[in-house]
Amino acid sequence: MKKIIFFACLASHVFYATAQNVGIGTTTPGFPLNFANTTGDKISLYGNTGNHYGFGIQGGLLQIHTDLAVSNIAFGHGSSSNFTERMRVLNTGYDGMSLNGRLILKNGSTDPVGGGAGV
Repeated sequence: MKKIIFFACLASHVFYATAQNVGIGTTTPGFPLNFANTTGDKISLYGNTGNHYGFGIQGGLLQIHTDLAVSNIAFGHGSSSNFTERMRVLNTGYDGMSLNGRLILKNGSTDPVGGGAGV
């Protein structure tokens, strides 16, 4: 396999690409898109500073977040303009989650001795 190394410096941000992997803040990307091994905000989907829609990392925690307490997180299928919502995590109010359909909770074990199949 031919190894291709690419380096670019744009507005004080350094991007590295080795073979088919791209690293942001790392010189040795091990995945197709790789970020530096630091905690904090990783991806902003909407917003440039302060509170925003995006992804972050803290010790033992993957964060999916919105900009305001009144903004929610929804899961479903389709596209943004043609979205079928199946579940919503609510950031405010009494309820914490809204689900379209049944909810099945399992204890993670198929062994009946270790506990029931679910709640």
